[in-house]
Amino acid sequence: MRVVELKELMTGTFYKPAPGETIAPKVPKGTPFDPETMIQRPFSYRANIEGILGTPPNPQQGVKVVEVRKAMRLLDLLEATDEGKPLVLEDADWSYLDERVQNTDWPFVLPAIVQFCDDIHNAKAISKERLEKAAEDTEHEAEPTGSNGKVTKMKARAR
Repeated sequence: MRVVELKELMTGTFYKPAPGETIAPKVPKGTPFDPETMIQRPFSYRANIEGILGTPPNPQQGVKVVEVRKAMRLLDLLEATDEGKPLVLEDADWSYLDERVQNTDWPFVLPAIVQFCDDIHNAKAISKERLEKAAEDTEHEAEPTGSNGKVTKMKARAR
């Protein structure tokens, strides 16, 4: 099994596009940020995985049903993964995702793309037993109220 952290990176600061424009020039480094005229563009791992899996590997050829099934399986897993939680994949699912990500033709050049591709490719391997143990620990969390009336965090471990 592999664990993919679903990060959101900042790609840089750009001037806000003028009406009718979709892309605006990048702000030179060292320029103070002005929210009235500038925006910061995030690079979301979740959104990029959805975009990569939601389009055919070769748009001129279309996609075979076998590819649709693999992509839909991953998209379903991604949808079922809560915000802030990592995407946990079987090795075959991770291998398919890694292949698709590494073979994507990007329309721009950003350091965030390199980090995204490297993070997918180098996703941590985790044993099923370790994953089940972590899930079990999470299920046994409790929040009892202390004598002072405040909530105290406590983790109960199965023995």
